[in-house]
Amino acid sequence: MSVAKARSRLAVEVKRQKREGTSSQSQAIQSARRALAAEKIEAFVERTVASAPPLTFEQLSRLRGLFQATSSVGTGEGPTSPVPALQSGKKRELSG
Repeated sequence: MSVAKARSRLAVEVKRQKREGTSSQSQAIQSARRALAAEKIEAFVERTVASAPPLTFEQLSRLRGLFQATSSVGTGEGPTSPVPALQSGKKRELSG
């Protein structure tokens, strides 16, 4: 899905909820918001990686750790901060 499609899906859900008079915090709207955020992040990462020089193994490990830490947010299985490695401004040791 592209950013434009995800944005459109969110708009459709918001309009549908307004038309039906239901909560603007519905599961469908929250899901559409998450999908839009993920698409925006993916597009940003793709642009950034495409324009960057090759990364070292250590740099890749740090980035992988950030994404792995945030993938469990909301599942009850991991940290609750969206970016725990950056939360306190301290570097965190990552296992790769």
